[in-house]
Amino acid sequence: MSMMRVVTFNDEPLLSAALTSILRDAGDIDLLALVARVDGVVPAVLDRQPDILLLSLTSEVHAGMIRQLRQASPNCRIVLWVHSIASELAHQAMEIGVRGILRRTCPADMVLKCLRKVHEGELWFDQSLTSSFLACRKVRLTRREAQLVHLLAEGLKNKEIATALSLSEGTVKVYLSRLFEKVGAKDRFELALFSLRNLLKTEPAPRSNGIVNDDLRVLYLDAPGGPPMAPRPPLSVLPFRRSVVGAGRFR
Repeated sequence: MSMMRVVTFNDEPLLSAALTSILRDAGDIDLLALVARVDGVVPAVLDRQPDILLLSLTSEVHAGMIRQLRQASPNCRIVLWVHSIASELAHQAMEIGVRGILRRTCPADMVLKCLRKVHEGELWFDQSLTSSFLACRKVRLTRREAQLVHLLAEGLKNKEIATALSLSEGTVKVYLSRLFEKVGAKDRFELALFSLRNLLKTEPAPRSNGIVNDDLRVLYLDAPGGPPMAPRPPLSVLPFRRSVVGAGRFR
């Protein structure tokens, strides 16, 4: 039997003790380290090179840390262990390399099933998060459009945007008209709201021949309609009820 090498981070002693017992009794898991302080996570992963990192989502865990973990151990699959998580935050986590999101209310057998599925190369999210992911659509913005949306979200008026981008005010109006249609916004306010929710989700968009085009950006919009954005790896789904949680972003 191939042993799954696991490192965990949790700063709650009682939960850590219970989790340790579950993992050590599993039979196919080698618990390499149980980290209790967030500043010990990256060194532990760098030193032990685990297959799985079960990472409690605390206020000290942020996007930069997850990216650092991915660089320190590219083959380590990260699973977030959460009380609750906003769909936007979960979407961002998936985009920066998180392979699963596991709720702390899951029974022990589901914890083990999640870790095994992620170890096999699958993604693991509950039903409510999966529905949110599949409701997303992609909108491609040119570099100039992305710049304009950024400035609009900062509250600049057309004349100020024109000055900042060295354009005429009429050209800015043309860009805005196209952007309203492209993202489905009715006015400047809706366009600004869309941009504030999605500006951190931009990435280079490939040309048809597969070469990256630096003049384009892909903007993921959390809105219904458009083609579904299905994850490439197989997806394990749990039939949990949708929970109402506050919106948030990784810092």
